[in-house]
Amino acid sequence: MHHGEVFDDYSPDNRMFYLAISRFYNNPKMALLKKDGGFAMYVCKLRCLLNENRYLFAITSDSDTKKLGDIVDIENLEWQALHIKQVPEIIQVPLKDHEYTPKRIPYLDHQIEKINSTDEESFYKCPYHKLLKIKLIHEEDSPKEQYQNKGSLLEALETFMTVLSFDV
Repeated sequence: MHHGEVFDDYSPDNRMFYLAISRFYNNPKMALLKKDGGFAMYVCKLRCLLNENRYLFAITSDSDTKKLGDIVDIENLEWQALHIKQVPEIIQVPLKDHEYTPKRIPYLDHQIEKINSTDEESFYKCPYHKLLKIKLIHEEDSPKEQYQNKGSLLEALETFMTVLSFDV
């Protein structure tokens, strides 16, 4: 079809969300770390005074035009999943640690509600962002009640145990 073709992966709401996340983290540069099975993983290490290894991992569709080590601003990535995680190991990133100060971004300042829990993770929905899926990963040896039944999306981002994705 030439006119009126449907683009399954485009959503103005998703684009606004990508931009809000970019603003929250002060538009970090992301390095292409891995390509596998049609997906690409970009990474950025966040500067942390607590000597913890905090990272952003953006999972996107693989682009044949990018090669490992290429650098992209997060605002230019249409990620399928964004992992905001603290991990025990150091991941070698060809960029200096990214500094940011958390900001209150109105587009992200919405309530989330727990819909399910397992021993490993808790799942949340955000009534304002209906297609957004939020997963909080439980710390080892922590009960599944580690996270509250209600909270805010901004609080979830600051746990550094968060995975965001869109329901398609």
